[in-house]
Amino acid sequence: MRWLLVPKFRLGFLLACFFSLGPVASGHEPPAINPEAPSAQKAIAEGDLVKAAVEMQPKPDNGVFQSIFPVVGYEPTYGAFGGGGYFRRKVENQRPQSEWSFVGIVSQQLAVKMEYRLDRRIGDRWRLIVRNELGNGFESNYGLGNDTSTNNRVDVKLWKDELDIFLPYAINRRLRVGPWIEHRIRHTNSQDPAELAKQVDPLPNKEASLSIGLKEELDFRDVPENPSLGWRQAFRLMVGQPYSGPVDHTFLVMDLDLQLFQYLLEKDLVLATSLAGGVIFGEAPFLSQFRLGGTDRLRGFYLNRFRGSKYYIQQTELRFPIWDLVSGATFLEFGEATERHFTRANVSYGLGLRVGIPPDRVSKVRIDYAMSRDQQGIFVDFAHAF
Repeated sequence: MRWLLVPKFRLGFLLACFFSLGPVASGHEPPAINPEAPSAQKAIAEGDLVKAAVEMQPKPDNGVFQSIFPVVGYEPTYGAFGGGGYFRRKVENQRPQSEWSFVGIVSQQLAVKMEYRLDRRIGDRWRLIVRNELGNGFESNYGLGNDTSTNNRVDVKLWKDELDIFLPYAINRRLRVGPWIEHRIRHTNSQDPAELAKQVDPLPNKEASLSIGLKEELDFRDVPENPSLGWRQAFRLMVGQPYSGPVDHTFLVMDLDLQLFQYLLEKDLVLATSLAGGVIFGEAPFLSQFRLGGTDRLRGFYLNRFRGSKYYIQQTELRFPIWDLVSGATFLEFGEATERHFTRANVSYGLGLRVGIPPDRVSKVRIDYAMSRDQQGIFVDFAHAF
């Protein structure tokens, strides 16, 4: 599912009009699944409610599904943006075999981004997951650490390319482990001497690095795209080596993400909690540092507001139904990203709307209004923040 020049970009505000190029799922409600089906009944008898919920989900239709769609949205740092994309999905034997998409967008400040994503099954156990993002525009630099000020913001013009490759092996239905490869390259288009002098921690003119490691995921959510029950854990360990720019020493990255979902009175009233943290040993380039702020993490602050070699963040959401395909959420988040010791938690909070996208309404458009001690804004994105 990070806007114009950040890794966590998903798809933006997706207008609910799709131009189909092939077979598409029908717009009617999915067929009811018998809760007394043998597989679900067995899971209930074993006390595995998450597995029972998964077994009762409707299976996807077989075929090739293609769509062209417009992308329109808003993000406080870049303003309004628009563009379009193409999505293709192939399903065989009621199992998704491959998905890939291409999206291009431009903001009102003429920042441009193109992103390609691929998720392809290789045999019964392996998958290939690729994300490649090319951006030409700017990123805000507030300086390093946890005590930055809005007065320190300097927008640095740059172009960059980010490539992530994950090759997970499914040990079982819930656990997958595999190699992780990450490549980052950035070059400033130009730096005005006055703006360079204004930067608290100036960004170098260029950087490039290659990181290789291992990622592990343990997923017990009932519906990964829109969970109401279960939990997920992910751990990543990788070694990076810069090969261009002023940083030339190897660095080690470790990060952990834990998520918990529990419905309270009904399936659509969900308490969602996420706790994440990480540490970098050695000096990492700008694009490899931990960053908080934006549409996904610490939403009351703008992109890149806090960055450093260590971080933690806690996020809590209460998701509730409103009417038909519209639901809502209230959230509270706190965390830090710094180069030194943790000193004080930065707190953000807010509320938002979630609009289900037909036909299954599982995928969501997310519109949040978030506030913090010195920044606030409307954040529009696609899918849940976690």
